Amino acid sequence: MRKILLAMVGALLVSQTYSQDKCQIKGNIVDQNGEALQFATVQIINISNGVVKGVVTDSYGYFCDENMVKGRYKIKITYIGFETFESDVFEIKNGDTYTFNDISLVSNNTQLSEVIVIGSAIVSEIKPTTIKYKANALVSQQGGSVGDILKNMPSVSMGGSPGHNRDIRFRGLGNAYTKVLINGKESGLKGNNLETVLDQIPASSIESIEILSVPSAEYSSEGINGIVNITLKENKFYGTSGSAQILAGNFNGLQGEVGLSHKTSKYSIFGQYDFQQRTLPKEKTEFKTNFNNVNITGYDEKVEFEEKSFNNHFLRTGFEFNPLPKTFFRAEYIYGYQLEEKSKNTIITKQNADGSFKSAQQEKKPELNPNTYQQIVTSIVHTWKNRSVKADFSYMNSLQKLEDYKSLYNIDETGRLLDFQPKLENKNESKMVDDYNWNVSINDIKIYDHNIKLGYSGKYEVSDFRLSVDKYNYSDTLWITQASGFDNFNLTYENHAFFISDEFSFDFLRAKAGLRYEYSELVGHAEGNVYNGKGANNILLPNLSLTLNIDKTQYFSVNFGRRIRRPGYKDLNPYLEEKNPGEFKQGNPDLMPETAWAYEVGYFKNFKRFNFGTNVFYRDINDVIQKNITEDNLGNRTETPQNTGHAKLMGVEFMSAVKPFRFWEFNANYSIFHSEITSGEYQGDALKDQFKWSAKVINDFKLPYSTKIQFAFNAIGPKISNEKEENTIWFADLGIEKNITDKGSIIFRVSDLLNSLEKEKIEITDKSTTRAIETTEGRIFMLGLKYNF
Repeated sequence: MRKILLAMVGALLVSQTYSQDKCQIKGNIVDQNGEALQFATVQIINISNGVVKGVVTDSYGYFCDENMVKGRYKIKITYIGFETFESDVFEIKNGDTYTFNDISLVSNNTQLSEVIVIGSAIVSEIKPTTIKYKANALVSQQGGSVGDILKNMPSVSMGGSPGHNRDIRFRGLGNAYTKVLINGKESGLKGNNLETVLDQIPASSIESIEILSVPSAEYSSEGINGIVNITLKENKFYGTSGSAQILAGNFNGLQGEVGLSHKTSKYSIFGQYDFQQRTLPKEKTEFKTNFNNVNITGYDEKVEFEEKSFNNHFLRTGFEFNPLPKTFFRAEYIYGYQLEEKSKNTIITKQNADGSFKSAQQEKKPELNPNTYQQIVTSIVHTWKNRSVKADFSYMNSLQKLEDYKSLYNIDETGRLLDFQPKLENKNESKMVDDYNWNVSINDIKIYDHNIKLGYSGKYEVSDFRLSVDKYNYSDTLWITQASGFDNFNLTYENHAFFISDEFSFDFLRAKAGLRYEYSELVGHAEGNVYNGKGANNILLPNLSLTLNIDKTQYFSVNFGRRIRRPGYKDLNPYLEEKNPGEFKQGNPDLMPETAWAYEVGYFKNFKRFNFGTNVFYRDINDVIQKNITEDNLGNRTETPQNTGHAKLMGVEFMSAVKPFRFWEFNANYSIFHSEITSGEYQGDALKDQFKWSAKVINDFKLPYSTKIQFAFNAIGPKISNEKEENTIWFADLGIEKNITDKGSIIFRVSDLLNSLEKEKIEITDKSTTRAIETTEGRIFMLGLKYNF
């Protein structure tokens, strides 16, 4: 890793040494909605001699020209569909520079329907079917990861242990219902791999995160609830620039980042390296009451202490260049590594029905989870006559490992060991994923007033799971390998999609319609030919988005589309896994994918000092995949997914940004949603009869002496079903940033300011009732410096 980083820094320094290009005229060009106009033609006209030089904007709408001679100039910008822009005359002297910021071109025939009404605030940006959060505005989450930013977005909560910010739950449903992209592209992020990779990406690497609730046809069909798109930071400015950040805190907390980039009118090279580390304690207690019909047969009590430390490393480097004036090529490499170390100590006590002591055990389990993630992304764009062809390819490889060493002792009522030959078990688990994605599209095909886009995308993914469990036999003094024939499992997934979309407008109506066809094939193989399965699926996925601009401050939108959820790797893997004593999981290789129709209606209004928006949504889901929990007479519980029929999800969201004073602005949102299974026989949890809500408020204060304070409040309502109930979780984060120079600042952050994070859960089966309380130390302090140059 050190060699890679040094090579990256060296390449940047060399590029700076040997390329003395300097932008003397530079700027950026956007449309009326603030969107970058790439490959616009910029003519630089020398008034003195009539000489004209031509440059084009890059993929971010920026342009640059160097080596200008002394003289008087003006620039002329042309772009199909927009009025020509001419600047005032300006003068360039020897060594002078002249900058144009945000030149906004005006459409030739501006109609109300072509205006995108956007609600902007310090943190958020809202427009039809899209909510966008800007990472650099979330002062309270600096030094964190992607999950820390996601947890503040409307209708989003993070599952798993309190404070660990891993499992994305959007609109009340688990991560399987939300598709995650990086820079708008497939990245192999799903299931456990999704959680691991999101943990590795630091907040300092992120430009913004947006949620697309009803994506258009060019996006993947997966994600019944929608798509979360993570946009990584890009260097948009010419010349050499960089950033550095270091923060330290309690619980061995340390986070650092360094980034460098160099950009000219012909090429750019960039690199960034981040690391994070922390150690957190967690405590969990469970009390279980066992029944036989209505009679109590006994009690089980479990007390678990865990200490978990993680060490993350994230490297991103690449280059881009323009081989031709309107051709853009880019290549990028991403590397992530995470090492999680856990130490668990669990005491399980069993009591008779009268409360007398029956038996007790103590389990000690150190655990290692090394995870590696690598991705290569290439893309090329060529534009002509305001039309573009895009092609991109990505390859991702991830390797997740689990090594745990378990010792199980019998103990007496006082905790004293009763034997000196504990049950010993060593477990080694690995999952390797190779994921290939490619895409070709032709954009902006103008046919009359229509804007057509055509494209094809493909995906090929191979997942290989390996598991070995060795148990020690004292009689033979040997380790005995346990195997069932299901322990090694291979899964191959292939997908091909063709799509077409059409965007048009008239009067006050803006419309986008699309159709996507997908063919997918899934092949599973368990070692020893115990299981071989193959499934193919053809599906048509239409979508339509209508935006009615009432005026330039408010809109009304109607959206619908068809979405799909394919079963995850863990859902399909047929091996029986013991997660904890008496708790098992087993996949179901015969699962079918879920399909759903998504409906959404929204309204948004901008006022002088505040804005307000609301969305009403409904999902009609078929072949729902849910976890079925069974319990045998010995109290062992097994969780298995199954298709359970029909389900629905409905809810409403309210969002607002208010600026009561010049120094104070706040974002607030409240969401309430309900989901339930409406057909089929089902004995399980997750969708059935749930009712949830979330509320978030982010306060931003601009104080004298270049000081910013942010206070973020987050509450996630209870999870209630026939079988399981979880309490309301709430917490508050605080962030302070004080500029000490034009380029440097001091950062202070406190997560879970009031140390309120606690999860309480009650689970009911026909044989028992279990109450569990889980707490993680959430009050985390971070203090450090940030510098840009």
